[in-house]
Amino acid sequence: MVAFDYFRAIAILIIIAGHSNVPWHINTLAEKMLVIMVKGGTSLFVFVSGFFLCYRYAKDFSLSTFMAAKTKFVLLPYVIITTLGYAFYLWSDADLPFYQLSGSGLPNILWDHVWDHVWDHVWDHAQLLGTYLLYGKISGAYWYIPFIFCVFLLSPLYLSYSRANTRLRVVLLLFAFLVSSAVHRPESNLNVIHSIVYFTPLYFLGINVGLQWQNLKQPIERFCLVFGAIALVLAGLQASFSDVVDNLHKQNMFTLTSFDYMIWQKASLSLFFLGLCLRLQRFRLPALKTVASASFALYFLHEWVLMAMSNSAVITEFRPSIELLSWFYTIAIALGISLVIATSIKFVLGLKSRYVIGW
Repeated sequence: MVAFDYFRAIAILIIIAGHSNVPWHINTLAEKMLVIMVKGGTSLFVFVSGFFLCYRYAKDFSLSTFMAAKTKFVLLPYVIITTLGYAFYLWSDADLPFYQLSGSGLPNILWDHVWDHVWDHVWDHAQLLGTYLLYGKISGAYWYIPFIFCVFLLSPLYLSYSRANTRLRVVLLLFAFLVSSAVHRPESNLNVIHSIVYFTPLYFLGINVGLQWQNLKQPIERFCLVFGAIALVLAGLQASFSDVVDNLHKQNMFTLTSFDYMIWQKASLSLFFLGLCLRLQRFRLPALKTVASASFALYFLHEWVLMAMSNSAVITEFRPSIELLSWFYTIAIALGISLVIATSIKFVLGLKSRYVIGW
């Protein structure tokens, strides 16, 4: 399905853009709206995962077969790259991410002096590595893997939702959106259960689109600009009435604070990009196809590249002085380097690269 290849390419580009932090004084309404639209790009992956769960497996689903594939091609690359990332922090002078993080739920396991005698603390390191694997925090984007793996485990429950009658599905979808608007995303994306509650409406939306794909693809394509306009309005509302130019996070999902526009905006944005990709599928766009095929590898690699770029005098020397151009420059360089690394790994490892970088 060419449209979904293009969709995955756009999704990973938005994710890289959302993580490409540059010195930028965000003051105007337009700047705030742009940042709000770009942040939270993983929502697009949640939507498309819900779509394919229903589109591919609604009639013939085996949890054991499904999870075996996800373990080989999602969990195993995650474990390998997290372990390599942990080794990088172990042997470099860089501080571990979330070092001595207080109040977040991340356990403080033997942080102090754990590096002094590495081989005397093998079990300590195993515990610490296990903690990073559990919470997905060796790199900022990796929280998504424990979350989506738990969503995969809940596939029978989501498929039960897909078998409900249309009226009940719509009611549950709207209820899920209202709950999500109240609970926000978890603090530092650490609480997997909280994340499941927050992202379930987008997964439900993908399921519903998958169920009625033949009937919905034409209206989605026709009204894609309407969905885009709705997303812009919602981004404008958040920019105007909230001080947070980002995703809304909180530690306790049962504490009522502000209304989360982001989940509704990302739903509209998902439908907008899907409609746009349905229009674009008439054209042969090899660059998007390449980015789409490497999207999972790019997800694993891009934050390491961005971290290296932030410490590279060569990269920063040529960064444009105009803030918006500097942002686009960073996105382009991060994408290019990540793609070169992913392609090189795939060339060296061949088909086995899928077990290492997911591609």
